[in-house]
Amino acid sequence: DGGTIPMDVVDAALMDTGRPVLIVPTRPPDQIGQTIVIAWKDTAEAASAVAAAMPLLVRARQVVILSVEEDAKTDASACERLRKALVWHNRSIAVRCLPAADGDPADTLLRTAAKLGADMLVMGGYGHNRMREVVYGGVTRHILREADLPVLMAH
Repeated sequence: DGGTIPMDVVDAALMDTGRPVLIVPTRPPDQIGQTIVIAWKDTAEAASAVAAAMPLLVRARQVVILSVEEDAKTDASACERLRKALVWHNRSIAVRCLPAADGDPADTLLRTAAKLGADMLVMGGYGHNRMREVVYGGVTRHILREADLPVLMAH
C-alpha cells in the first residue's frame, strides 16, 4: 500500500504542471482502459483530458461519453460532436445524457461509471475557479476523494 497523496500535491500537479495527471486508487484495478468513461462538458479542460487520453481511447473496447444534467439541461449536441470526432479513431463510442437525479453530478458520474464496468474515467479538472471548489466543493474534488477507478484529469 503506497498510502494516499495529499490533495494539495494532486492540485499542484494538475494546476501547475500543464500536464495531464493519472490518479490511481490505492487498490489499482486488474485492467485499465478497456471501458473508458468520458465525463464530458464542453470546456477546454475536458478537451485537454480527451486529447491526453487519445492513445487509450483508440485501444479501448468501449468508450462512453457521459453528460450530467445541469440547470435542467444536458449538453447533448456537444456530446454528439465529440462522438463524431472520436468515432474516426474507435467505432465503439456511445453517448449517455444523465439527469442529476440526486443533485450531485459527481455521484451520478461515479455511479454510472460503476454500472458500466468502467476501468477509467477521463475528465477535465477544475473547470471553476480552484478556490471556489476548495471552499464550496465541486465535481473535481469529489471525484478525487471518492473515485475507486483510475481518473485521467487535465486542466
